Amino acid sequence: MRHFVFLALCFAALVSNDGIAQAQSVGLFGAIPPAKNEVSVPPRIRSLLPPGAKVRVWGRTELTTHGEEFVLFDVGSDRFYAGRSIAAFVRGTTLLQKLYLTDECYLSHIALFNLTPNALSLAITFRCFGDGAEAQFVFLAASPGHGYRKILDLKTDEGRVRIHKGTPILLETWTARPDHDPPDPEQSCVWCEHHYEIRTYELRDGRFQPRPKSEITDDTFDPGDFLLKPLEVVPADEE
Repeated sequence: MRHFVFLALCFAALVSNDGIAQAQSVGLFGAIPPAKNEVSVPPRIRSLLPPGAKVRVWGRTELTTHGEEFVLFDVGSDRFYAGRSIAAFVRGTTLLQKLYLTDECYLSHIALFNLTPNALSLAITFRCFGDGAEAQFVFLAASPGHGYRKILDLKTDEGRVRIHKGTPILLETWTARPDHDPPDPEQSCVWCEHHYEIRTYELRDGRFQPRPKSEITDDTFDPGDFLLKPLEVVPADEE
């Protein structure tokens, strides 16, 4: 199996750092959104996008054997939040496909990783709500006969996704469970330490599907730690 390609926050295979949202810090009221930078694109790309679209990421990928350019743009945005975030796949002057991703969230992290030995997936993390407590994870891939599609689209509360290398590839989703906070769940604050629910997903029929059972952690974790590393790769020998 090829080694994972995992490029959080720099994503040099696609764009310069100006096109990527930087890591957030946690302030008095939660996550502080980064200022959103707009990426310049050539006229051939701009002509394929809606009027007023603001491009956040643009560059070449190899989700298919032919390769393509990936464009992440939003419409109706203000300084931090996108009215609607959309992914576009382009080859030359042809718009291959567009995929709606999310509403009213801001780009946090973006990464490439090996889905199988010969296929890549593009993982995008968004932060939602005013304090960024909700993380949305959207994984995109190319499927023969299906074009480009989402193979994972889920939200976690103050959580993260861990990608386990190996065969088969597995994902763990971590989401905060304030209802398990000691000693009095009603006194728990949003950015306090929480117990977390962990659920495992496995790749079936080209999509990540959840296993039926989940578990609650014995220890509590600081959700602010997951802001800086919402996507984590776990080597195959670390189980």
